[in-house]
Amino acid sequence: MRAPGWYGVPDEPGATAFATVYFTQEAPRTLRSMNLPAGIELAVQWPGEAPVRFVETFPEPPASARTVSMGCERASGQLLAYQGDELVGVSFKPIDRFPHHQRYANQLLEWSSCTTTGTKHLMPYPLFHEARLPLALCGDTCGVPLIDRTRVASITMSVDGDGHVLFSPSFVMVPKDAAIVFTVNGQPLPAGPGDQLSGTSPWRAGTNTVKAQIGDLPAWEAEVVLPQQRFAPRVTTALKEGADFTVEWQGGDWAPKYFVSIHPREPVLKVAGQSFEAASSPFTGRYEAWQTSAMPPPVVTRVNVRVMVVLPSLTLVEDAEVAASP
Repeated sequence: MRAPGWYGVPDEPGATAFATVYFTQEAPRTLRSMNLPAGIELAVQWPGEAPVRFVETFPEPPASARTVSMGCERASGQLLAYQGDELVGVSFKPIDRFPHHQRYANQLLEWSSCTTTGTKHLMPYPLFHEARLPLALCGDTCGVPLIDRTRVASITMSVDGDGHVLFSPSFVMVPKDAAIVFTVNGQPLPAGPGDQLSGTSPWRAGTNTVKAQIGDLPAWEAEVVLPQQRFAPRVTTALKEGADFTVEWQGGDWAPKYFVSIHPREPVLKVAGQSFEAASSPFTGRYEAWQTSAMPPPVVTRVNVRVMVVLPSLTLVEDAEVAASP
């Protein structure tokens, strides 16, 4: 039996930058970087013009790309990066075509006839092996399709002790009015709010086949293995403030580590839980008094004891309600 976790997740090159470059711009037209990868060439594309490659000193914008503001000529252009003929960096990506992790550092290369001295640091500049990057440059005239298959930049899944699953993929792009359908173990399920899938059925212990499909595009498909048994955490000693406690649960050697935490339930307090790391079951820790500004200090009579395992893109968690005393 395979250990719990995701298997066969399709590679998505655009999900992770292979390098992040940091630039310093020295007016009027010098761009320097201490960590530009070998083999990467830079270019600027002024509005309405073709990209022009450069080394450190970028070309002035043509008159057609300039505007006049407060007596100064100004222009904003795309900073591009190439690895050979492959476009690997675009400084400004449209919000309707690219996921946030590619757009968080959106910026343009600025030029002004009135700025002749001065230095400024540009935002981080990520580089991607991403066939969709030309979509940032060609408006509505691209030969590149907006999306060629169902692409998922990242996935998160959480499963609680009752088998309730929350599956949350982050799609690279969803065309307007396109429907998203999930298929779990052969059963089609429409996407819920936020393009998520929530519920207990048809998920099962062991191997689950998961598909996500946007419209008629080829589907994204992977497998996720869920544990065969619940953690069923159980506190085997009295839970008393200032004293040690022991909690045990059902688990296996597949978990890299467990997280054990305690959270007030009665009364509910606006305080952080008490958290511990455990290599395996059982675990013994100290149940500390709750620190709040309330006077007199609140008497906590019931708590939730939580056992959690965090795997790549999969979180398994189960709570047990336990009596406590000051």
